Amino acid sequence: MMVKSIVNTVPDDWRLAVVMDWSAGFWEVMTERYPGLVVF
Repeated sequence: MMVKSIVNTVPDDWRLAVVMDWSAGFWEVMTERYPGLVVF
């Protein structure tokens, strides 16, 4: 629910970025649910 809250408040023409991912796959799943989210 935290990711949903953040993604829904950001304007559509913005992209959110996760710079370092040590979550063992959590952010990869989130990028499938929220196309505006990018993981580097």
